[in-house]
Amino acid sequence: MGPTLAAVLSLYVTTGSAGRGAILAFVYSVGLGLQFLVAVIGFRRALKAFGLARCNARGMMRFGGAVLVLVGILQVSGI
Repeated sequence: MGPTLAAVLSLYVTTGSAGRGAILAFVYSVGLGLQFLVAVIGFRRALKAFGLARCNARGMMRFGGAVLVLVGILQVSGI
């Protein structure tokens, strides 16, 4: 049990109202669940981005290889 849930439960106990306690617990649960919904949306977008990368994998690998060769040449030449 985390400190936030402990604060919600202590507010519920001290106010003595079941309705207010239910509202506080609901808001706490919504706040806890929103993080997971945002993570799912981000995961879906990441899958689309990886699909785009998979379609262009050959070109991206060639570009990455060229950048590695360029950086290697720059390091050897001391620039």
